[in-house]
Amino acid sequence: LKQLVATVGEDAFQAGMRAYFRDFSFKNARLSDFLAAVSLGSGVDLAPWSAAWLETPGVNTLAMVGGTDGWRLEQSAAEEYPTLRPHTVRIGFTTEADGVLSTVAVPAIIDSESIGIEAPVNDPVFVFPNYDDLGYAKVHLDEASLHFATSRVNDIDDPLLRQMTWATLWEMVRDQEFSSAAYLSMVNEKGPTETNIHSIRLMTNTASTATSRFTPEADITVAETSFVAAGLKALEVAPRGDDRVLWLRAMIANASSPADLGTMAEILDGTYGADVAVDQNMRWNLATRWSAFGLEGWEDRARLELERDHSDRGLRNMVSIEVAQPNVDAKSRAWKKIHGDGYGSLYMDLAAMRGFNWRHQRELLEPYVEMFFEGLPSVFAQHGHEYADRYFDVFFPWYRIDDEVRNRIATMLSTIKGPPMLVRQLREAADQLERAMRCRAVAQAG
Repeated sequence: LKQLVATVGEDAFQAGMRAYFRDFSFKNARLSDFLAAVSLGSGVDLAPWSAAWLETPGVNTLAMVGGTDGWRLEQSAAEEYPTLRPHTVRIGFTTEADGVLSTVAVPAIIDSESIGIEAPVNDPVFVFPNYDDLGYAKVHLDEASLHFATSRVNDIDDPLLRQMTWATLWEMVRDQEFSSAAYLSMVNEKGPTETNIHSIRLMTNTASTATSRFTPEADITVAETSFVAAGLKALEVAPRGDDRVLWLRAMIANASSPADLGTMAEILDGTYGADVAVDQNMRWNLATRWSAFGLEGWEDRARLELERDHSDRGLRNMVSIEVAQPNVDAKSRAWKKIHGDGYGSLYMDLAAMRGFNWRHQRELLEPYVEMFFEGLPSVFAQHGHEYADRYFDVFFPWYRIDDEVRNRIATMLSTIKGPPMLVRQLREAADQLERAMRCRAVAQAG
């Protein structure tokens, strides 16, 4: 919608909206009616815009390229979705003088692969091709701008530009244009002093994916420990309130060593001295991790949490805690019950599934990977869409980023005829696995 406003202009868009609400105050409308009203208010034929933006899949990538002949704005598209669209954007050029950063933005419209851009300043230290977030597109930074972002992102005073820079870095990790190791290093170094809640939410929400899926297997434990250490610093220096809550949630999700799990317990038990609000979901998540990692006293911790929360949520979490135990009997009982009489409801079954798979239990779980794939056709044949969809999403061995699982998915896709939902789930899992493997390769290469 912001791109539509940028295309026709704010005044014209508002005029179109007034006409739209006047004409359709008391009757139903279609998308074509909405676009016709905006077209009337702006004088712009939006049929080509609608065809490009609303009737084709995929997201374009915008990048600025500097050279001896000046700057160029380039647009690219994924091979499977090759549509190039008209983008109305502003390009921010940031310069530095006497230690002060200032940004000048220039408008640009691109509907091809590349257009020339006249820079309003000389020697910019940072160039961002989607200033003010007008465009619906991914952004890739040029080499100099990437260096500035990785070293000085906290120097960007504009909170929206800083937030978008963080989001761009994460997209570049996903697109294998930036190393997950470098991204996590930035988060650990610069994240604790970040004050923009949206940037903090992005960093803490992406931390688990960056560590567990995009980091080489041998480096995951160190990455998790480093992130928890950064989080402890954030609990000291970050603004009180939601900022610290976001950090604590992410720390619990990444804590894997006995020392870090013990520290998380001290924080939740109130003996660490951290000034941060604690909720019951945090307590349950930590209790589950204590069980999964076999820490002494996990049963007492689980029992205490159930006394605090003897609700349906508490009962579901107790199921997850029981299944999470790192021993053969716990896994065997859970597998038989999930695929037998069940735990009494879909949500109880899902709770058991959530407690089943853990990366550090890989050897223990090895037999169940093949059993999972072998049983998928039966699950999708015998259960409704909701159960089958949730079963796949929750029970799939996402912790396995390797050729064996990739090949198993490929074999299954080549042999099954359906149902369509299972085929879609397998294809999406294959895409996510391929992305994770490519991201790990980039991190491994340094």
